[in-house]
Amino acid sequence: MADINIENFYKHIARILSILYEAFPSKSPLYVDDIAGVDDPDEYGLHSPDYTAGFFAMLWLADEQYIRYMDTIRQDGVDQAVLTHKAFLRLTQVSDPIYQATVYQTDDS
Repeated sequence: MADINIENFYKHIARILSILYEAFPSKSPLYVDDIAGVDDPDEYGLHSPDYTAGFFAMLWLADEQYIRYMDTIRQDGVDQAVLTHKAFLRLTQVSDPIYQATVYQTDDS
């Protein structure tokens, strides 16, 4: 069983890629509110760990060259985000089936 932070990471990555795939090829702002849900900072101005993880998931995708963006919007999102060629090909690739049906040959002679 995966750790909860890894499961949340997968959810954030899936939402980010889904939003950008729907907008492709247009550049659009991408907000953490759309990824991790609306979050109000505490009295010190800090966001929840889940909200912060959503923001850093965006930056991780950029570091790994799956998305491009022009600038960050504080820690609330990224501006002018778009999928890279690498990400677009991965998302549109037809995957190999996990299970292949076994074909049995019979002799009808």
